[in-house]
Amino acid sequence: MKILCLLFSRSLLLLIVWILGIGYTKAQLYLSPEQSCRTTFIWRGDTINGQWEPYAAMLVPVGLNSYPKQLYMQFDLGAQASLFYHEPLQAIAERYPAALQKVDSTLYVFNLGINTTTISAKNIAIENGGEANGDIIGTIGVDFIKNHLIVIDYPQQVLHIGNTLAQHYAAPDNWTDFEFLGNRILLPGIIQEKQRLLYFDSGSSSFELITNKESCKQLAQPQTQPQVYTVQSWYGSLTAHTYPTDEEISIAGKSLAIERVTYMDGANKEMQAIEAQLQHIGIEGMIGNKLFLNYRLWINMQDKKFALTQ
Repeated sequence: MKILCLLFSRSLLLLIVWILGIGYTKAQLYLSPEQSCRTTFIWRGDTINGQWEPYAAMLVPVGLNSYPKQLYMQFDLGAQASLFYHEPLQAIAERYPAALQKVDSTLYVFNLGINTTTISAKNIAIENGGEANGDIIGTIGVDFIKNHLIVIDYPQQVLHIGNTLAQHYAAPDNWTDFEFLGNRILLPGIIQEKQRLLYFDSGSSSFELITNKESCKQLAQPQTQPQVYTVQSWYGSLTAHTYPTDEEISIAGKSLAIERVTYMDGANKEMQAIEAQLQHIGIEGMIGNKLFLNYRLWINMQDKKFALTQ
């Protein structure tokens, strides 16, 4: 499975869905206010433009009752709602009927285990896709963390969701406001002394910063040539142009080095019009996990504040 292409296309498609005012609105996975969830996550790599990328996907180990093998879901805050894939769940249901209760051809009921936390999944909608013998059964989206405080501890590869973090971490004292629009986490950052609103997508691990062509060339090292390669998306092929850069981004009081900046082209006129709409409302780029690999990222969904600590 080409993880990078799948992750990037899903993220960009969901951002387009948001602009068009369509798409998922109902939460699929719900962590109640009384529940908390603490688990490790793993990185799954992929080959990108002939080079190995170790951080292509962030996967959370999950389990189903009566199913003996380890399963995973991608942790993707670019997804408006959690998704489950038809092919692997159907294969599991056929071999281990006690693990899944099939309501009809597209709906299942099951208990999903994340470490010691059990989440009841009822009338879950299944999306076509996935691999019948694969171990990735879906995506954990932003619906799962609503109204919770979360910490993504990148160095320790730990994900904590809940409102009782004192026993694990000292709370930061430098909280920064963020915007939550259309079920999207938009983080403010400063690049080249310009304030920019950046869409945070934990499903886009391999790109540090994706922006428009003009901004990308302004940020690129002078007289450098980009790496150019094709990304397969849900709506056709896109061409990625990735430049080296010496710029930094100031975010949540921290200065983070950016090593590469990317823009995409090859979209049709409708997609180009949507990109113009994004810029018009102040969204100038998308950032993923790679910027934060040496930090803990705190996101307080209830108060709409975030922080970075080490």
